[in-house]
Amino acid sequence: AIRRRLGDYVRAGESVATIESREAAAIASERSTANARLALARSAYQREQRLFDARVTARQDLEGAQAALREAEAEARRAQAAFAASGVTSNGRSLSVVSLVSGRITSSEAHLGAYVTAGTELFRVADPNRVQIEASVLPADARRIQPGARATLELIGGETRNATVRSVTPSVDAESRTATV
Repeated sequence: AIRRRLGDYVRAGESVATIESREAAAIASERSTANARLALARSAYQREQRLFDARVTARQDLEGAQAALREAEAEARRAQAAFAASGVTSNGRSLSVVSLVSGRITSSEAHLGAYVTAGTELFRVADPNRVQIEASVLPADARRIQPGARATLELIGGETRNATVRSVTPSVDAESRTATV
């Protein structure tokens, strides 16, 4: 299900779509299994503790149950972390596609019902307040411009924006005879 469209503003970590996935079901199942094993290990430890306190069982049995409990706790934490990191939805059948950055959706290749593979770019999100502009300048001007220098960009319509120079190419392009700032 596509939740966001071109031009929509999204925050970092916000869901923009959900994808039905076998992997989501496997991750959800893994978490459920780990939680069930944890409950069983906790019950076994409590039983061994009662038996040890009543002097019916050996310390070795109690320590074995305690080790099994610690192992089950660790596995439950790992499964929960995998569940949270992968964006599995509460129904356990889908994965949430989340934006890594805040900004506007500038491109969308997501189509309802389409099959997608891992690594496919579904959305492109850009912060309109942070853009990179590459300007071609004459070599004489390029020698005077240094990284960190302040610049003013004049936009169509007379609007201006302040900018900072990040880099200047050390050489001149053979065809255009210009450097890139």
